[in-house]
Amino acid sequence: MPPRYGPQIVGGSEALTREIATGLAERGWDVEVLTTRVISHLTWEDELPAGVSHEDGLAVRRFSTVHELSRRGRRAQYQVQDGVIPPVDDQWSWVSWRVRIPDLFHHLLRYGDSYDAVVFSPYMFWNATACMPAVPGNAVAMPCLHDESYARMEVMRPVLASPRSVWFLSEPEHELAHRLGPVADHHTVTGAGIHVPGSYDPDGFRARHGIRRPFVLYAGRREKDKGWGWLLDAYLEAVGTGLEGVDLVTFGHGEVDPPAEIADRVIDLGFVSEADRNDAFAAALAYVQPSRMESFSRTIMEAWLAGTPVLAIDGSAVVDWHCRRSGGGLVFADGEQLGRHIRALHSDPERAAGMAALGREYVLREYSWPVVLDRMEADLESLRRSVPARSGPPAPEAPPAPEGPVTPVAPEAAGSSAGGVLVLGSYPPIPRPAAPVTVDEVRRLWREGRTVTVASPRLSAAHLTIPVGGVLAGRRLRNARRHSGASDLVMVMEPGFPVPSQGRLRRYLSARMLAGALGEFGHVRLVMVGVVTPFPGSSRLTAAADEVVPADGGPGAAAVSPFGPAEVTVGQRPGWLVGRVARMVLGSRAPAVRARLGRIRRAAARRLRRSRRQS
Repeated sequence: MPPRYGPQIVGGSEALTREIATGLAERGWDVEVLTTRVISHLTWEDELPAGVSHEDGLAVRRFSTVHELSRRGRRAQYQVQDGVIPPVDDQWSWVSWRVRIPDLFHHLLRYGDSYDAVVFSPYMFWNATACMPAVPGNAVAMPCLHDESYARMEVMRPVLASPRSVWFLSEPEHELAHRLGPVADHHTVTGAGIHVPGSYDPDGFRARHGIRRPFVLYAGRREKDKGWGWLLDAYLEAVGTGLEGVDLVTFGHGEVDPPAEIADRVIDLGFVSEADRNDAFAAALAYVQPSRMESFSRTIMEAWLAGTPVLAIDGSAVVDWHCRRSGGGLVFADGEQLGRHIRALHSDPERAAGMAALGREYVLREYSWPVVLDRMEADLESLRRSVPARSGPPAPEAPPAPEGPVTPVAPEAAGSSAGGVLVLGSYPPIPRPAAPVTVDEVRRLWREGRTVTVASPRLSAAHLTIPVGGVLAGRRLRNARRHSGASDLVMVMEPGFPVPSQGRLRRYLSARMLAGALGEFGHVRLVMVGVVTPFPGSSRLTAAADEVVPADGGPGAAAVSPFGPAEVTVGQRPGWLVGRVARMVLGSRAPAVRARLGRIRRAAARRLRRSRRQS
């Protein structure tokens, strides 16, 4: 389950996942790829056809993405980029803040038990953080973990702690995972496989591209996170300290944008063929790896196989580990040291060849595909032997509809969708107590042969996001009915949803507006999770339903803490606690004091706006 798949995709984990899939298929495993229609990791726009295709001899099932930006998620992204870990509640908004793949989640939810294993990679994308809970019994994580702020967020803990097995690509990655938090009991260091080219043609590469001088090579994404800008600065410094006669050649995606002083010495080849790629590694004096964010570093292995030594940035635990184990590389901390290493390799070809030979021997011994696939296959066999008897629905005999098996009904088809059901409630990956109950309702309806569209109050794996509540609750619910074309409704109620927890008038209006909208459905089922205490208008709401059933929620369904009921989010708790203390101290005077403070706050805001306009 890579977030992107195909020969045109540039990315270490995506290339690795593709080769694992084809390698296991060649060994007799029945392999299917579940992925998106996306090519660019910058735009995340759908570009490839949806549905099932056959690529590399495998069935590839592509699902459409949904883009809904959220202010909380975007704020959390900026915080993470600045090295600040956002509050947990904001982290859950971040998970879906840019892209969601609801039909992928529902395909797994419906058919996930038909797979012996579902391999998720890498750790920080929606396909892993949101979809892994759909297949808790047979998930395998290959996290491709980096030492970065994203890995320290609470929402990432389940990706390492909850799967049946975890595959690490290196020992430093394994050690990092244990430093960050809990790791699944069953885990192993598999490494990653590298194909060994049959031959290289370095002279042909130089002739094809008109390269006559010695050069060092960088291959991959030209991005800040991969150290490209840092490498340009280091190379500029190396040139300034006397590095002559050695150019910097690069290929891959991204802007090159070298400083003017070295623009004539930085040669960009753009996107090259696989043969050109192999020949470039063989033609280089050395391969330069400027990225500290590596879980394996495929390119240094390709360089060693091609007979080329490696120069790696100081501070990358994984690359330094490979260099020390193999003896095939040197580490540099700045441009002056980079220039010194390049000059030494250029002036002593025998030393360079000796380092490269040690590196090649290391790759063949540890990371040839037969060796790595043996490790992965042994782990998969152990999981398959220990999988409990499955109770879920069988896998489909024929491919589902192009968009997946649970595509929402289009609005224009509403007239022909009398069997459709709108399910409204908290939904994974948001860890609300009612989320597993909503999932159970969806599964129940599938067993009955119903078409299901799921709506949730927050960005999640649901098809629709509807913040039901307040005086607009009825209008929003009607809009969801029209959008989905559903004739029936299942609404999973919990403390705080869909009726707010506080505000007597607000609760009454929400219940009244919702009750009016319920009358437009053919059949309404209310599922009550936790202790939903009576409130103004609650009798009107339950009277509008055909069924009212209790249900046991997930962990914390009835929990109450000093910070308030479980439905009070992390972001709301400080305000809730202050209000609770104020009511205890002020007693009956609390509403008047609160109203007075509100008037003072609004007056201050008006004065501030006037002063800004005047300035």
